[in-house]
Amino acid sequence: MERSTIYYLKQKGWNNSQIAKAVGCHRDTVRRILREPVDHQPEPRQRGSQIAAFDAAIGD
Repeated sequence: MERSTIYYLKQKGWNNSQIAKAVGCHRDTVRRILREPVDHQPEPRQRGSQIAAFDAAIGD
């Protein structure tokens, strides 16, 4: 699914349900994408190390 396709179809007058069927996603997803800014980039997740929980037990 490309966001540009969703924006294009909305400009052409398609409703959210029609767009969702065309691109293969849920209509709520289409609505969410259309509400977000065009240049929206998801932020990367901050993940800790799996071994960080055991650092104290391991020591130096």
